[in-house]
Amino acid sequence: MKGINKIQKVLFLIMLIVIVLIGLYAVYTIFVNKDKGNLKEEKTIKYGYKLYDRDSEYYKEIFNNLKTTLDSKDINYEDYAKYITELFVIDFYSLNNKTSKNDIGGLQYIELTFQENIKLNATNTIYKYINVNNKKELPEVTGVELIKIEQSTYKIDNVSYESYIVELSWEYKEDLDYENEGTFIVIKDDNKLYIVEKK
Repeated sequence: MKGINKIQKVLFLIMLIVIVLIGLYAVYTIFVNKDKGNLKEEKTIKYGYKLYDRDSEYYKEIFNNLKTTLDSKDINYEDYAKYITELFVIDFYSLNNKTSKNDIGGLQYIELTFQENIKLNATNTIYKYINVNNKKELPEVTGVELIKIEQSTYKIDNVSYESYIVELSWEYKEDLDYENEGTFIVIKDDNKLYIVEKK
């Protein structure tokens, strides 16, 4: 009888652990990971850049320009730098298609080690008050203009990278007093470009 009692206790403990894990997964799915849960991927191109169904027609147009550039036998890296910077601006500053403050646009164009810093800054500033249930008017980028692009070098941890300094201005569907110009540093690492800084 004592042996059966121990088995029952172990089974009860296992069931309790499974129930707790299911509960934690449900909480994570509902509250933490809901931000991008409904995104449908439309296309993936070279270097893993993704296009989603919620992206604007203007974004899709520039994304297709990037695809054409990357599909070329000899990639024009100035065009490549220009397009990823434009796509970052469109996705990051278009808040009207975001679901919460954690749904940060444009991260796929940022170098991995810099992404956490971008997320932290965004959730405390421009993305701070985004709420899918709040119908507040939010900006949508409708045009980006290249002001200047120049080649340079950029150091990260004493390693020099070939880089591009890309200066852009952009406009919105409606002027809601959001930022509308910036200078971005793009580095080349193993033939792939990454945004590493915005001045």
